[in-house]
Amino acid sequence: MQKIKMKFLFIAIHIFSFIQVSAQTQSANSSSLLPRSKTIQILSPTAQIFTNVLLRDQLIPKFDGKYHAQGIVNETFILDNSDFILSSLIDPENPNYRIAHLSFIAENWNQIIDHPGLIYLDVSSKLNSPKPLNDTARIHSRVDKAENGIANGLSQNYTGKDVIVGIVDIGFQTDHPTFYSPDGKNSKIQRFWNQQKSGNPPALYSYGTEYSDSMSIASAIDDDGSHGTHVAGIAAGSGLGSPNLKYRGMAPQSDIVMVGIKYANDTLGGSGLGDYIVANPTIIDGYNYVFKYAELQNKPSVCNLSWGMHTGPHDGTSLFDRSVKAITGSGRIVVGAAGNDGRNKMHINETLNGDTSFTLVVDNNRKDYPHENIYMDIWGGIKNGSGDKLKIQLNLVDTFGNVLINTPWNLAGDCVNCGAYKTLYIKGNDTLSVIITEQNYPFNGKSNFLVIAEHNRPYNGYIRLGITSNGEFNAWNSGQAYRWTSGHFWKGHKSQSFGKKYIEGIPEGSVGENGGSGIHTLTAGAYINRNEWTNYKGEYFYQPWNIVGDIAGFSSRGPMPKSVSHPSGRIKPDIIAPGQSITSALHRRQVPGWLNNELMHKTQYNGNDVYWAMFSGTSMAAPHTTGIVALYLQANEWLTPLEIRSLWRLTARKDQYTTNDSNGNSGYGKVDAFETLKIIDQYANIPKHQLNQGWVYFVNGDQQLVVSNIKNPSNYSALIYNCSGQLIKNCKSTIDSCFLDISNLSSGVYFIKIEDLLGNKQFSGKFIK
Repeated sequence: MQKIKMKFLFIAIHIFSFIQVSAQTQSANSSSLLPRSKTIQILSPTAQIFTNVLLRDQLIPKFDGKYHAQGIVNETFILDNSDFILSSLIDPENPNYRIAHLSFIAENWNQIIDHPGLIYLDVSSKLNSPKPLNDTARIHSRVDKAENGIANGLSQNYTGKDVIVGIVDIGFQTDHPTFYSPDGKNSKIQRFWNQQKSGNPPALYSYGTEYSDSMSIASAIDDDGSHGTHVAGIAAGSGLGSPNLKYRGMAPQSDIVMVGIKYANDTLGGSGLGDYIVANPTIIDGYNYVFKYAELQNKPSVCNLSWGMHTGPHDGTSLFDRSVKAITGSGRIVVGAAGNDGRNKMHINETLNGDTSFTLVVDNNRKDYPHENIYMDIWGGIKNGSGDKLKIQLNLVDTFGNVLINTPWNLAGDCVNCGAYKTLYIKGNDTLSVIITEQNYPFNGKSNFLVIAEHNRPYNGYIRLGITSNGEFNAWNSGQAYRWTSGHFWKGHKSQSFGKKYIEGIPEGSVGENGGSGIHTLTAGAYINRNEWTNYKGEYFYQPWNIVGDIAGFSSRGPMPKSVSHPSGRIKPDIIAPGQSITSALHRRQVPGWLNNELMHKTQYNGNDVYWAMFSGTSMAAPHTTGIVALYLQANEWLTPLEIRSLWRLTARKDQYTTNDSNGNSGYGKVDAFETLKIIDQYANIPKHQLNQGWVYFVNGDQQLVVSNIKNPSNYSALIYNCSGQLIKNCKSTIDSCFLDISNLSSGVYFIKIEDLLGNKQFSGKFIK
């Protein structure tokens, strides 16, 4: 049976056709147009390719007739180049700099890169393109108990009321009934910014069209697939149009702000998501748009991004992740999808001691095309005293591992092989085309190679990567450079290894950039929601190989690479949520025949067909988590991303499919909305100024009172008093938490007071034993 799998794959343009060669026994025509200089230090690999190849040959896509880039700049650059600046943020790592979103024409390029105020620049191109990635689900995450909170001992029913949910995506059926209140009278969508459509942009932005009233929003249907419709329905749909609101989202009473992502290509249309690419700066603009609207409404907000890619360091130091850090915080949360590469051996993580390893770089669809091309990103590790001395080599080998075409080694930082350059090698009837760029990335100190290669014998040949280093390195293979596929690293032909020096890829470390890697992004992996269902035609389906509750095979695995700030790496995903076989709203104009088995409900509303269907992917797990975060914000609008992560550490559900400790498959465990709200709910009536200080406390069963400050950890004393004002328990924190044994206390109401080491009161509250 055919199922939808929202793949996190890569798309990039085919850029080999323009390379000229001379025919010799083995000939190579190579050029590096950008000399080693200050310029090479400030341009990312994609910006180097932009300069050397794409701009020159007019192969870089653009929108509104302009190119887009994201960079680190100073105030002088902002003042001198205001015509090019679409938006800018204060850099959270250096307040003297700003992260700018630039829009420019080709004639402006030299003016931009030669300006002394430019610190670093990354061009939005097909070389770094992200892409996309309920009844039983509500029960798995105990959202049903939170929704009926009063009946389950909470202070209120949690439905996302007075919280803004932002969906940054594409393909929105804005008039789907799930985006209306249950009585059908009011639209839940408060704003829709379609970044792709020229018209009247929102304030502070100069592109796209903003729709701000219910009639214009309902008529502004975005027919670019159904991904955004399904995602928004999971997070915040009312369920109107489904039986008894059965397919409502996690936060059905929240308000919605939609952002239709602006692509960097206006010329490729109508051929599906694989033909499109998205500019990272426009996603950040989308987040900011949601947060600014929520601020004007005096409401907290959470944004969802169900997109991802594998271009970047994966350690939280990309410009995208720096931007997320700049705009998130108290009451401003971003949730992202981990990715769908859990079955792909697309990642390598090795440590070498000056020796060499080899691997075959394979596109999973290699035999479907006359040529095989691959796209991969290679990163060195944290530098030791002598540097990592990262070197790479690309060869063409046959199915026995014999070298057919040999190429030179490339040393990171080597002035001979620096910048962007391209080479085509020919030997007999065999060809190997190579484009390599390199950098020493200024924001983590790591060496980096970005590689695109192509050869003409996918049936009986392979591209071989050789790597030499005296330290750790990571590599990610995204499959083809210009089609929507995926990749593997192999150690030999079929089941035959080419030798001990050959290494196989691993699925661990496959959590993607954008939605997955950021320290200030909450990342969701997926587990299996169901394995049997009856569709709208009454047909019954059963998949016994899918075990309900088990981690979905496609869900990308962690951990993340080591960095200076996290020398042991980081756990990702942070949490897992239902993500396989998730029912939500389907765009009425995007109903392919092969989806019939997963069509769960069909009806009519206002004279139009209405559909509900099952999709699978971490694209579904992320909005499930986003909706639950909206419930948290209903209880405490001051929560930060780091506080929510700390709460998950305490409350995530562990079972036979997870471990008792956080890990690279399931993070802290399965998201449990009710268990987390049992903690947060205790602060629903506490003054806001106290909530903002970050204190939390909760009763762990009937045995223990846990007191913590997950926002400002410090030494303090926790004191428990009875109703007579008698001190009966106290403890001093050791790191950031106090654990008080209350097993011998009788039932009743008790008061807690927090004091600093000087005896000054910091916080007070009450609890029930």
